[in-house]
Amino acid sequence: ERMEVMEKSKRRIYKDEDGTPVKAGDTIRFSYGIPPVPVTGTLFERDGKLIMPTPGHNPPEATIGSIIYHCGFFTLVRTKEESDALRAKFTGDATT
Repeated sequence: ERMEVMEKSKRRIYKDEDGTPVKAGDTIRFSYGIPPVPVTGTLFERDGKLIMPTPGHNPPEATIGSIIYHCGFFTLVRTKEESDALRAKFTGDATT
């Protein structure tokens, strides 16, 4: 049991370009190439790694670490409600 707790504490916390931590179940977006090719997908966890399926691209899935390494950053896709709440936090106005 103690070993399992220690292993969980070693997991890297990945954050989007705004500094928001991401986890399995979150939808993210990144782009690659010139001109930019946008890719959006929902993260899942396998063997302790966050992975995003990328069907139609090569490779067909990518770890969050390889996305950061090759593309530099990614963005967490937020719902309208999440975006409004974040905007209100910083500006005091959720309607603009």
